[in-house]
Amino acid sequence: MTDPTRPQRELTALARLLPGVFDRVERARDRALANGITWPSWCYAPMAAAHAALSDGAAMDPTRAQLLAPIAAAAAWRWTKGIYRFDPDLARAVASTSLDRELPADALLRLPEWCVYVELEGLDLDGIPAGTAGVWAYLEHDANDGRRELRLVLLGERVAYPLPPIHLTPGGTLASGVARAMDEGIAVGAMQGAGGTRASGVGALGYVPPGASGEIGQAVAAMLSPLVSLVLYLCSDPNERDLESETDPSARPANPLPRKTKRGTRLHAAPEPTVWRTGFRLGERLRAAERAASGAGEGAGEGASVRPHVRRAHWHSFWVGPKADPEARKLELRWLAPILVGADGEPAKATVREVKT
Repeated sequence: MTDPTRPQRELTALARLLPGVFDRVERARDRALANGITWPSWCYAPMAAAHAALSDGAAMDPTRAQLLAPIAAAAAWRWTKGIYRFDPDLARAVASTSLDRELPADALLRLPEWCVYVELEGLDLDGIPAGTAGVWAYLEHDANDGRRELRLVLLGERVAYPLPPIHLTPGGTLASGVARAMDEGIAVGAMQGAGGTRASGVGALGYVPPGASGEIGQAVAAMLSPLVSLVLYLCSDPNERDLESETDPSARPANPLPRKTKRGTRLHAAPEPTVWRTGFRLGERLRAAERAASGAGEGAGEGASVRPHVRRAHWHSFWVGPKADPEARKLELRWLAPILVGADGEPAKATVREVKT
């Protein structure tokens, strides 16, 4: 049985641990905007705002630094409080997608909300620690160099802990994105007089010695791959991702718009969480296909129709441009969502996401 109260309880616990911290994040964000500092709309606020709220201008000790990512996630999530509950069969199909090639960084910038909470209870996904309730996913725009990052914070039964950040760069893979984040942490550690890194955001790895980021990045990428695939699904075309609110079928997830108040233009936080049923119609089609495949038996002779089955989500390269003009043609990489083949006599429609480089 899933627990939709888990992210709200974490939000409340952080507010009690650090009274006024979310108001301070909001004020830091407002000050930056008032001073002409801007960032993309897909980011609620750079983590520098959460850092300012936590540090209050002073150096942070390592214990408090580990709260930086959870505070940044909760500060963004509280405005919409979206909880994404996947159909279990669809979740397993999506989570098994290989992410060993180019990561579609631009697609990840289309999260439906500043921060989403994906329920993980009951999904039985490889690599997810037992007792994990869900994961917060949000995007970071580095205030210093404009770097784009995907940030993940796991919520256990009682503890929230950040996973290594993923740098989103054109042409980069999931493994290289993790390795770049480790190298950044090692560089910070070197400036602080350390030989490796325990920098905020990679602290879940413990000590990372110099020169080990590539090898460790591969291992960490394998662990993060199911989570990143689920997040990618939420970034698909709104007409394809099959979301439905449990309370209002006509609703669609979106970030809040500023409203005029007596104190000026303000954002208003969602009063309570919204559970978004995710992929349940497609999940039912997957199960129907499996039933049909089981009923068809194993003996399919030459010329027989293809048994209903699920073709896993995968990467595919497409040539784009006129054949008559070789210089104008280029190879583009796209991500194809799980395709249901042979169900009801028709293949399910695939979702195609272009990767801009």
